[in-house]
Amino acid sequence: MLFLLVRWQPSKVNQPPFTVSDGIALFWGTVRDFLKGFAERLPYIIVGVLIYILFLILSKLLKKGINNIARRSNSINDTLAS
Repeated sequence: MLFLLVRWQPSKVNQPPFTVSDGIALFWGTVRDFLKGFAERLPYIIVGVLIYILFLILSKLLKKGINNIARRSNSINDTLAS
């Protein structure tokens, strides 16, 4: 806090007002920075999505396999019981 007080300087009297073009430039600068950051992280995002899809596929296959095993054991039990 003290650092801010020491570094603070009063604004210039002749400073031009904040215009619409300044706002547009600030907005597009923010958008550009966001897109740069997104582009840098895009490979990690793609790998994460691919791993997620792989786990979904594996879980469905595992569920099918467990259901098949359960169905077989039921048919074996029915055969043995009769």
